[in-house]
Amino acid sequence: FLFGGTSQTTNANLVFSGGSDNTSFRVGGSYFSQGTVYPGDYDYNKVTGVFNLNHSSADKKFNINLSVNYGVDVNNLVGNISLNSATFLLPPNAPSIFNEDGTLNWEDWGEANLDNPFQGYFNSSTTQSNNLVSNLGLSYELFSGFKLRTTLGYTYFNSEELWKRPGRSYNPANESPNNSSHLNSTRKSWIIEPQFIYEAQFNKLKIDALVGATLQENAQAQQRFQAVGYASESLIGNIAAAENIINPSRPNAEYRYSALFSRIGINWNRKYYINFTGRRDGSSRFGPNNRFANFGAVGAAWIFSEEPLIKKSFPFLSFGKFRGSYGTTGNDQIGDYGYLDAYEATVGQGGLYPTSLANPDYSWEINKKLEGGV
Repeated sequence: FLFGGTSQTTNANLVFSGGSDNTSFRVGGSYFSQGTVYPGDYDYNKVTGVFNLNHSSADKKFNINLSVNYGVDVNNLVGNISLNSATFLLPPNAPSIFNEDGTLNWEDWGEANLDNPFQGYFNSSTTQSNNLVSNLGLSYELFSGFKLRTTLGYTYFNSEELWKRPGRSYNPANESPNNSSHLNSTRKSWIIEPQFIYEAQFNKLKIDALVGATLQENAQAQQRFQAVGYASESLIGNIAAAENIINPSRPNAEYRYSALFSRIGINWNRKYYINFTGRRDGSSRFGPNNRFANFGAVGAAWIFSEEPLIKKSFPFLSFGKFRGSYGTTGNDQIGDYGYLDAYEATVGQGGLYPTSLANPDYSWEINKKLEGGV
């Protein structure tokens, strides 16, 4: 009865692609559906659509790359029947699970001082998620060796979960009212990264230079609550018909990041190399006194096996290089708002107690690295 069902799966994909010498595109969609071996009409469905576009101008100076992916998920399986290991060890003469009218048999199980193992059988849940991921890349060669490149990204995710728990799923002796749980989650993020790239060759001297920036923002919010005391099972989910709203919470967080960075690499005759990098990063996760920090590095290398004297004296040596570098890097992979005073509510009526103290000097993690090699 528990695992004897058939979980049917459907997976379909349809894609069109085409284009010309300078333009290509791909548009497609997919549908995925999966049932369950558990009793009841519970399933998972997913529909996705994708669009890709690549284009370059006739003179190859301008390029564009676009990618958009959108998906909708509907899941009806979460949070329905919760089975424990005792269910699989029931003797053949255990009390029946259901009464003749299809309701759960609580009386006989109660006489054995046990809960009906199918508690929650009539629960239902629906989780619908919408997910958008998009990226756009643009590049243009202003003149020989000088290129402007920009990448942009935007993502959006929204999930709405409704879990219905009718009273008939639970022991009536415990007076369980009709109730529902609600959870809505939203995440949005965008990023912009412009870059200027310069490459030049002057006889034996080659220069590679880059100047760029990053702007990024992430925002997320949740809304969670329970609604109890519906007069009728058919009204479960309509919060206007609930007697009370309990355990509400609405956390949200925002994260912002910005950076300006540059890099220049110089090599002479493909034997002598030197590189400089520098950047200034800012993150909303740090206190106002240390929100921005500077990082940089310098590295140098000498391919001594390319020297005529070395080639002549050590013909067996195919490649040899000395290198060294020193630099600093930063890290802001921590939680949001760690530099602020934080409080939690006391149990009972009106009160707060501190859980962390403000620190305006809360600052970047910095790693310093000195390296040499041959």
